[in-house]
Amino acid sequence: MQDFIYFFGHGFCHQIPGRTLEAGGFFFSACSRDTGIYFGFAFAILAAFIIYSTTKQKPGDLPKWPYLVILALMIIPMALDGVSSYIGLRPTTNIIRYITGAFTGAAAGSIVVPLLFSLTKNADTKKKMYAKPWHFIVQLVITFVLAAAFFLIYPYLGVVSPLAAIAAFLVLTCCINLILITLSRRFAPRHTVRHWALLITICLAMSLVEITAFGAVREAAESLLLGGLNISDVLG
Repeated sequence: MQDFIYFFGHGFCHQIPGRTLEAGGFFFSACSRDTGIYFGFAFAILAAFIIYSTTKQKPGDLPKWPYLVILALMIIPMALDGVSSYIGLRPTTNIIRYITGAFTGAAAGSIVVPLLFSLTKNADTKKKMYAKPWHFIVQLVITFVLAAAFFLIYPYLGVVSPLAAIAAFLVLTCCINLILITLSRRFAPRHTVRHWALLITICLAMSLVEITAFGAVREAAESLLLGGLNISDVLG
């Protein structure tokens, strides 16, 4: 089971045990910082769809610049934590990594949301996200409450916790792939259950291919540059 879990993060994360969350005797597929990014991203999208669930015409344009500035600032804590800890200025912990990662993931998810909304039926691509400020506030509150709740309960969920993190990671990769493939008219959403099922299947297949490919690249790099040593052993 651990090898299966590690497969999903092998090409994207160092997977150093000391920097990775653990539940039920199983380490997560990626470090605590990346795990925070995955859940922040997934929960931000979930929160936005909840808020706009009753809105007939979902906003399909990016928010105004003040919101973009706020979202950009949300990435700074992770950058500061990562740089300062790596160069030895200060120690960091998994909870700090997770929290700062969640802020970054929430920012990325909030940028992706209008792009996803633009693919929905009756989307208004000229209407900007967060026309009502409370939408933005509530979305962030829901996102961080869910992210915090997961961090509090993950030790008690056993292997379900790392599997949930994998699911959040696949949400991230599938959303990105969905946006990319729908740039082609051939894959433009037709707003039928069958067509959406096809698009999601294609995006999931693409994600698995990408995960496998990046993992293979890591294996090759470790073989050539580290003499077969695992980078987690070198950095750890």
